Amino acid sequence: MPGKLPAQRVFGQNLNSECEEMPTRAETPFAPSVRPPHDRGTLLRDLYNRWGLMLAAQIVGFEAAAAVSRAAGRRLWPHIPLVNQDLRAAIAGALGATHSASQVDEIPRGFATDYWLTSLEAEFIERRLRSRTWRLWVHAPAYARLGRHVATGAGVICAGTYLGNYLVGLAALGLFLEGRVTAIVQADQSPTQHRLMVALARRRVATLVPPGDAIHRSLAALRGGQAVVMTMEHARSGAGAVEADFLGARVPFHTTPAVLAQRTKCPIAVVACIRRDPPFHFEGRIYDWIEPSFGKGRDAAAEVTKRVVSALDAAIREHPEQYNWLRFLARTGAEPQAAARQPP
Repeated sequence: MPGKLPAQRVFGQNLNSECEEMPTRAETPFAPSVRPPHDRGTLLRDLYNRWGLMLAAQIVGFEAAAAVSRAAGRRLWPHIPLVNQDLRAAIAGALGATHSASQVDEIPRGFATDYWLTSLEAEFIERRLRSRTWRLWVHAPAYARLGRHVATGAGVICAGTYLGNYLVGLAALGLFLEGRVTAIVQADQSPTQHRLMVALARRRVATLVPPGDAIHRSLAALRGGQAVVMTMEHARSGAGAVEADFLGARVPFHTTPAVLAQRTKCPIAVVACIRRDPPFHFEGRIYDWIEPSFGKGRDAAAEVTKRVVSALDAAIREHPEQYNWLRFLARTGAEPQAAARQPP
């Protein structure tokens, strides 16, 4: 009988409970940890998220909990300067050339209204995984191309963004590709994000790797015919960064997808998971497919990175109310370069 995986305690559960008959992996599986609250605001947010929304979902159902969450967001957003002032200024600078002033005013309101849905959606999909009914809620006909490609034994690099629900998108990729997915994830997660990631790893939907081990593990996964998934928003500075036009600002990005494509000759798919009506329905999309026909070297990697960022920029402009603008605000830091710009 194969050896057991190393025991890990998560939310009081032993991860060996569903994996005892699985073969031991050559490397110890990575398990992200729960991000501890670092201030009073974070503690209150986690309490509301975990014990408010989740308890409401347990008692009255997910749709009713989503309605409560949206009503709270609509009521609170005018009283949160970060959203109705700082975020609106950032959005005006990012989208002023393609969206009217009335649309720019509506986007932060929509963002605040739906902000907490991310947590409810992660919990909802985790339960659908357990009941094996996830196909009723996640639709991704575009991922058939990824499936056909991976079925040939070839790898593919999936560059994503915090548009819609990234975690649901990761789950969808792993499920549609039958577990042939390796995802680069941050080492610490919020409680609900952590719960879904643990479920993905435990059910072999996706292999999770930390950023510090990303290149080595990603190269092995691609050469083994898997999809490697990562987000593009994580900050990067220094000589390895490439500045690209992103939502009205010059933003530095890492070149990991391009470098991996150069080394393995695997294509890059620019992907996102969009919310659809009614609530808790999602659609996985591919916004660009880049064949590894570009050259070697830093300049070629930079051009490919800019193309990936351009595709993500277009996807966000299509659904701006579903983008996590707080991450954009944290990335740019300074005042938007084009805050006064208005559409012609």
